[in-house]
Amino acid sequence: MTTLGIEEEYLLLDPTSGLPVYQANEVQTLLEQSPTIQTEDVQRELLSCQLETATPVCATLTEAEESLLHFRRRISAAARKAGVLATGSATAPRIENAYPKLTDKQRYHELRASAHGIVADQFVNGLHVHVAIPDKESGVQALNRIRPWLPVITALSTNSPFWLDRDSGFASWRVVHYRRWPVQGCPPVFANAEDYERRIERLVGTGVIIDRGVLTWMARLSDAYPTLEVRTGDAQLEAQDSVLLAALIRGLVSAAVREAEDGTPFLDPDPELLDAAMWQ
Repeated sequence: MTTLGIEEEYLLLDPTSGLPVYQANEVQTLLEQSPTIQTEDVQRELLSCQLETATPVCATLTEAEESLLHFRRRISAAARKAGVLATGSATAPRIENAYPKLTDKQRYHELRASAHGIVADQFVNGLHVHVAIPDKESGVQALNRIRPWLPVITALSTNSPFWLDRDSGFASWRVVHYRRWPVQGCPPVFANAEDYERRIERLVGTGVIIDRGVLTWMARLSDAYPTLEVRTGDAQLEAQDSVLLAALIRGLVSAAVREAEDGTPFLDPDPELLDAAMWQ
């Protein structure tokens, strides 16, 4: 069975007001005091009201679910001890007017300098699913084939209707927010792995993004792992929903790899239609 990994992001909120609270340092410290949580199980995100975890490489969905449930229990307990609430909401339902506090990391300060107004509203959390691929060329060909399905996965995952204390009118305000980044939406079709690399390097060379990590396409190849990473999902309230989405994504990617190996032609919708589908 093809292996997979799941990344989840969480917001820390005041349990009374619902406002984000910048206590990621404190909650992380409490988390790492647990004998069953390793330092590498906890990652920091852009804002200091966010925390992230990633499962190990999992061969089964049961492994992935157990990993997420265990971490969710631990982060909930650590957050309660710190007097805050850890939530799987994909947006903060309300925010203060003050500029948010960033995690003190050079890259995040550079990101703020490059996109000051967008970073100000980056109270959004996603679900990222990594699916193992045989090699980079297979990954690019699979990426081409899953494009029409990305709006469907988005629709199944929606979990961010509220923004600025009101109903946004969208099931996923997070998706609308991400449309403001310079490289967003469904990825284009690539001729091959060489074409993929060439076009990314040209994007980085323009200076419009600070590095490859700001490729906010809904799916891309991972630079850190031999995986195809689907990033289109909202963060989920329940771990079981994260795993269900991961299962569907693994199925899509695995089928796409097989079709690429067989030389099966793939659907190539007009980019504006994919964009419209993502909006809908």
